[in-house]
Amino acid sequence: MSVTVRGATRDDLDAIEAIEKACFGDPWSRNSLAGEIEGDPRRLPLVAVDGDDVVAFAFYWVIADEIHLVNVAVAPAHRRQGIAQLLLDHVIEGEVGRNAAIITLEVRITNVGAIALYRRNGFRDIALREKYYPDTGEDALIMLKRLGPSASGGPRGL
Repeated sequence: MSVTVRGATRDDLDAIEAIEKACFGDPWSRNSLAGEIEGDPRRLPLVAVDGDDVVAFAFYWVIADEIHLVNVAVAPAHRRQGIAQLLLDHVIEGEVGRNAAIITLEVRITNVGAIALYRRNGFRDIALREKYYPDTGEDALIMLKRLGPSASGGPRGL
């Protein structure tokens, strides 16, 4: 696989927006996507590129010693090639080196592929947010993975 991961830039916004629209029934607005790329240094956007083409992206936030995985999307033509795993590995490996203690996320309860990916990577189910997704009223599964040397204790008793 010739796909590599790098930080997203404003130049990637058109491709990110196209992937977002192709992947989600209620896509984020262009302004919301741009907000993840620019401004707040706690927001860390990544893209997976194949040659010059952006084929996937991941947005995550780092607040203190916690990571929150906000959005991951792979262009439909590039799914089932390990790209989501590549992005997830990049997030986890990079932040463990910066002493992150946990990573959390929300995922639609019907997104069995994503849930399986996260469980394979050591995430566990911790709660359910009822009617979390406004487009369908679907519930979100909240998942957590402990990271790094503080993985046994975790912050705030988690």
